[in-house]
Amino acid sequence: MSNTKKPEPIDEYVAARVQQRRREIGMSQETLGGHLGITFQQVQKYEKGANRMSVGRLFSISRALRVTPGYFLDGFHDGGGMALAGFGEEEGQPALEGAPQGDDDILRLVQSFALIKDAQVRSAVADLVAAIARFNG
Repeated sequence: MSNTKKPEPIDEYVAARVQQRRREIGMSQETLGGHLGITFQQVQKYEKGANRMSVGRLFSISRALRVTPGYFLDGFHDGGGMALAGFGEEEGQPALEGAPQGDDDILRLVQSFALIKDAQVRSAVADLVAAIARFNG
């Protein structure tokens, strides 16, 4: 009998979201590990879902990746019709469940957006993209 336990679906989902966000902002596993005080191998285990993350660790990861902890749960479906969406989002904002996964344009947009240092410019760009989405949706 195997001593390894298969990760729960939510653990796998959160792990994939950590990896996705890290890649979106162009951060290496080594850099994330440095922010957390752990090795890149431990980051790999988190991203594969091999090791579960505590709430404290998830909070630290969210700070290093510049998102809210709820980001990692957005769009999760438990298989029974329950969806966790909208954590920290404004009323009327769409959940991430409909967002295309692996879309190169989205990745390029997020990576470029992360490079904007001026808060007012970032806000203006975010408003512009939201306005375009409203009129194009």
